[in-house]
Amino acid sequence: DRQKVYAGDSPGEGSIEVILKKVDERQSPRRPVSLPEFQPYLVPSIYVESDDPDMIDKAQEVAGDEENTWKAAKTICQWVYQNIKDKNYKVGFGTARQTLRDLQGDCSEHTVLFVGLARAIGIPSRIATGLVYHRDAFYYHFWPEVYAGRWIALDPTLGQLQADATHIKFIATSVETESALEFGEGVLKTMNKLQLERLEE
Repeated sequence: DRQKVYAGDSPGEGSIEVILKKVDERQSPRRPVSLPEFQPYLVPSIYVESDDPDMIDKAQEVAGDEENTWKAAKTICQWVYQNIKDKNYKVGFGTARQTLRDLQGDCSEHTVLFVGLARAIGIPSRIATGLVYHRDAFYYHFWPEVYAGRWIALDPTLGQLQADATHIKFIATSVETESALEFGEGVLKTMNKLQLERLEE
């Protein structure tokens, strides 16, 4: 319900409408969320070792006694943004456990660490990929989404407790694939064919 795509008059043309809705914390479930439909977004995976003891300990430390999933997610987002001080492209595609240990990396490391911490305390989380406008252009980007009554995008890389309207999502996944290249391949192919223009704000 955040993003709608409309076909244009000519082939290959269209528009994307991104609508930011205020989050109603009262609609956010209590953690841990255990409904069966959210299990794919609660279990550990190759890049998101949410069952790691250090991950669980850190998630409990950061979230404290907060049971509201949205409030806890915002606290985790802020912690990841503030504590990954070495923001660089040297890592490649690190796992959540590696990122918790080294506290360095780019958007992919910020995102897998956030998802690892969120899942460790029972908050359904997934990874979105797409584009974000930053400073002067659109860039390939990763950011997390959490289920807090509905799926909501955050951005721990840029310190946004609710991701702004320049985040254009192509896909969201639980990241079960073993290949980071395979995961981003579709986005990279699409990027090379895009021309974007802001129509209105």
